[in-house]
Amino acid sequence: MHLLRDPLYFNIDTFTPLANNYELAIDTHVEITTRDTESNAGHKGGKLSLAKVASGQVDSDTQSSSELAQTTVIKNHPISALNKILDEHSDSKEFELTDFEQVRPNQILEIHREWQISKATEAGIFLSKMFEMVATNPKLLDNSNVPDELAIELLSNNQTEPNTIILRCNTESEAGFEIITILDTSLLTQNTEPDDLESDLAIFGIVQNVKRKGQKYSLERHFLKSMNRSLRRNLDTTQLYKSFSGLNGLKQSDLEIDGPLIVLKAIAIYP
Repeated sequence: MHLLRDPLYFNIDTFTPLANNYELAIDTHVEITTRDTESNAGHKGGKLSLAKVASGQVDSDTQSSSELAQTTVIKNHPISALNKILDEHSDSKEFELTDFEQVRPNQILEIHREWQISKATEAGIFLSKMFEMVATNPKLLDNSNVPDELAIELLSNNQTEPNTIILRCNTESEAGFEIITILDTSLLTQNTEPDDLESDLAIFGIVQNVKRKGQKYSLERHFLKSMNRSLRRNLDTTQLYKSFSGLNGLKQSDLEIDGPLIVLKAIAIYP
């Protein structure tokens, strides 16, 4: 039985090289061919117009000409290629998650579970807003209390739609490990809203990181990656948390997840 998987989220940039690895070309490209022709007719050099091809150049001495033909070729539609890969490997269970201890970075998995938006998403949004404020007003790091007008602005901005969301599997804690995926909301399709992802869905993706028991994974960089790199390197985030702690009690640990943990880079999400 073949299933049509119509993604609610699709990272085509990441999927394209993966599809190529499975010998599926999904991009549209242009093929240009050149053909040399000869003619015995005597005429002067000049340009020659050819139907359905680019103009050719005629050489008056050799009576030869060349013509360029252009063809647009589409190999596979991205969604069609995705379905082909999943269908062809459904029986082999190649993408199935079976044993946490065997999971390795860069492994390809398809995980069908109940997902929910992690509380770390809200913490990350708040962190990015704090960073933006400090970037324009560095003196805020020296204050134990944030001015009221800035606090109001920060708290109101925190209600905007996020650019990054963290999805977590809310059943894997029973198995002794967590699964999370970090999503770029610009890759949502079909007018999907972040809240629509809190459902029973399949995520097809690549293992980005694996943390064993006793290890931690920080989400800070995922929320600060669009910020100024130089400032990001020089800023003491510990002091940042301290300066704004009075607003919502945000702590560095709110953006850390304990192992055992699988961090999955989502390629496609579908029912």
